[in-house]
Amino acid sequence: MDIHYYQYKKINKYFYAFLDSYQLYLRKPTNFNDTFECKFSSITVSHKHLKGFIKKTGAEHLSNINSQDCRTQILELFWKSSNNLGISCFTKSCDNILMWSHYADQNRGICLQFEFDNDMAQHLYPVKYVSKRPAYNFIKDPLKVFTFYATKYRIWQYENEHRLIIPNKRMIALKKHYLKSIIFGSAVSAYHKRKIKKLISSTNPEVIFFQAKEDADNYKFIIEKL
Repeated sequence: MDIHYYQYKKINKYFYAFLDSYQLYLRKPTNFNDTFECKFSSITVSHKHLKGFIKKTGAEHLSNINSQDCRTQILELFWKSSNNLGISCFTKSCDNILMWSHYADQNRGICLQFEFDNDMAQHLYPVKYVSKRPAYNFIKDPLKVFTFYATKYRIWQYENEHRLIIPNKRMIALKKHYLKSIIFGSAVSAYHKRKIKKLISSTNPEVIFFQAKEDADNYKFIIEKL
């Protein structure tokens, strides 16, 4: 089943590079703007699992497994390993006022609508919004790392975020037909609107264009087809 996801973007050289190549950049987990991003509450690793980890990885210099220094060094190994993950953020909403302001250059940017097939959707994880930082035993439950990286503080819940998480990738090639529409922000320039429409019409003519407009009476955007 095909599912719709949205991504807000600034209009800059990186955006035009994406339209030219359909190469999607995947960020490191440690490169997000939230200082609490991808940080668990404590190193919830037992004595037994620490010993197993040291034996498996050959990290014999960490044999003093009861010391805080050992746990700190193991945590550093975890961060180094986790930075091999690539993440791209999507949302289920195309008319969120805060997201237009924060991620689309104060409404001067755009919002892309994607329709992913199951091959792509299987790598998307809905973000879980919580009130306390999660505890995560990264040695005992390594496969839960994807769920861990899709957990955020509940103050971000308005984003309704879904994360594309793929190991060992910094760029992935998207199929052109994944891109279904482009929504122009309410303050996008006429120059960029013309340039984007001209480029898309020659490379991906099935894409539909929309315009976000301010509602005259309410605090909301109206999305109109162009």
